[in-house]
Amino acid sequence: DLAGTPSRGAQLSINLDLAGTEFDLDGAMTTRAGAMPEIGGQLSASSEDVGPLLELLGRVPPAALPTLPVRLEGNAHVGSGGIGITKLSGAFAGQSISGEISARNGVLDGNLAVPHLSLPAVFMMAFGPRALDHEMSPDSTAATPWPDGPLAAGPLVGLVGNVRLTTQDFTLLPGVSLRKSKLALVLGAYDLALEGVAGELAGGRFSGDLHIQRAGGAAVE
Repeated sequence: DLAGTPSRGAQLSINLDLAGTEFDLDGAMTTRAGAMPEIGGQLSASSEDVGPLLELLGRVPPAALPTLPVRLEGNAHVGSGGIGITKLSGAFAGQSISGEISARNGVLDGNLAVPHLSLPAVFMMAFGPRALDHEMSPDSTAATPWPDGPLAAGPLVGLVGNVRLTTQDFTLLPGVSLRKSKLALVLGAYDLALEGVAGELAGGRFSGDLHIQRAGGAAVE
């Protein structure tokens, strides 16, 4: 719904359901001659399972993910400067999330805080749901951490940008976790880097970087 004159700042209300994920925006839209409309306001998104939306957007293969409930809200802005959400808060896949995220000219940038994070979860988001799947199993006898076949697409494949993360618990391996950790998730079209990984480990401090590349969008080097 649009009420008022856009050139003076019209009130805007949008309710949209995409593949079972409901989006609500209450704010305003302003238009200027020769420029992209500027839209800003309070945005919320909720779903019992955001997986079908990720499938629709081509971010994951069909039925590749477990149920992923989402409930997020924040201050959104869309315009010539790109897309941005500030004061983001809510929950994704059962854990809280807060911070800010933006995309300008196809490049992501953000600062996010989550209570728990794991290296396998990051790999799965980047390289598909089967990445490290067998290695992280308690009864695994695999000689390497990689699957036997080609890796599938993950939700982060093809995205480019830098997202800084802070977390109270970052699991590197079963039984090995960093406390009060921070890192930068640096995304390339076919590569992923965890830079500046730092945190408390076994009474001391841990720091390091990790870089993984997929060749041609399929195999990993």
